[in-house]
Amino acid sequence: MAQQEAKISKLILTVKEIKEQNDTIRQSLEFITQEYDDLKKKFVQYESERKENLIYIQSMESRIDTLERNERVSSLEVRNVPLSTGENKDKLCQYMKNLGDKLEIPLRSKNNKNTNPIIVEFGSVVVKEEVTNRIKQLKRDKKLELTTVTLGIEGAATPIFISENLTTKNKKLFSLAREFVKTHDYKFCWTSYGSVYK
Repeated sequence: MAQQEAKISKLILTVKEIKEQNDTIRQSLEFITQEYDDLKKKFVQYESERKENLIYIQSMESRIDTLERNERVSSLEVRNVPLSTGENKDKLCQYMKNLGDKLEIPLRSKNNKNTNPIIVEFGSVVVKEEVTNRIKQLKRDKKLELTTVTLGIEGAATPIFISENLTTKNKKLFSLAREFVKTHDYKFCWTSYGSVYK
């Protein structure tokens, strides 16, 4: 009996220890579950904030692009003009005056920076569109070849290109659109008022 009672006491003590361990494990699991739930809530909140921030960033990028387009709507870009020694603002304005003479449109333009390409800012969108349309018409009728000679630059005639002054985003988009047009047999790809069309 004494042996039986000793075994039972030992067994009761073991069961008590196991119960205490189970209680400790249960408490740990409850703590971990609570921590997991808190982390999950925070993650859902952060994900929601991230999506809101992305929408806000896209909205800001779109607004900035619209502002840049509106700022450039009355300007043209003259590309491939070789840099010449002693080049200054007056010389660049003279080039544009020479171009205006060839187009039979009096141009009073200003260059913002002495850089290549030359950014020509016109007094209004109407004048810019008149210049653009006249260039297209004369090129279509083969009455005008745009070269450095057109601008009054001495030396061998180098082709120059006149296009809309696009934002960085739309320049990239226009480049991709031209590649798309080539590979998918479209006839035209153009820009108008800072937007790209095909």
